[in-house]
Amino acid sequence: EATESTPPTMIKVDTQALTTCEDDSTDIAVSVATWNLAELVVEEEGSKWMRKFRTTKLDGSSKGSDIVLISGQECENIKPRRAEGHRSREYRRLMIKMLGRNYVPLALHSLGGIQFGLFCKRSILHEIEFCSVADVAVGIGNVFHNKGAIGAFVQ
Repeated sequence: EATESTPPTMIKVDTQALTTCEDDSTDIAVSVATWNLAELVVEEEGSKWMRKFRTTKLDGSSKGSDIVLISGQECENIKPRRAEGHRSREYRRLMIKMLGRNYVPLALHSLGGIQFGLFCKRSILHEIEFCSVADVAVGIGNVFHNKGAIGAFVQ
């Protein structure tokens, strides 16, 4: 722990090792993205960036991400509601559509205006042993959903 009198500890990183991807057949590629939607309706045209996770190179020569997490904040306006709003449903539909049939949802979760989609490439689904999702609301009184977090553990 750094204080005013002691500087933080520096860690030496082997950057050469970081630049080589997929050096082992057991390596997996993980992609994580989050999008602040500012309470706007998501259009299909604007969601096409999600397709990039299917391949990791522009020419399509690479295998793509094995696990993909796509999250969205402010998917809905903040108001008490009994049912999920249409913007959240549309965002989730677009996540599934843009990733395509080769990806399987491991977890689809929402907390207020926060959306969370965790996907696994179908070809490695048999390697997944366990998936658990948790959320925490930290808005007014630590119960209101205008602020919070969603997380997942995958084994």
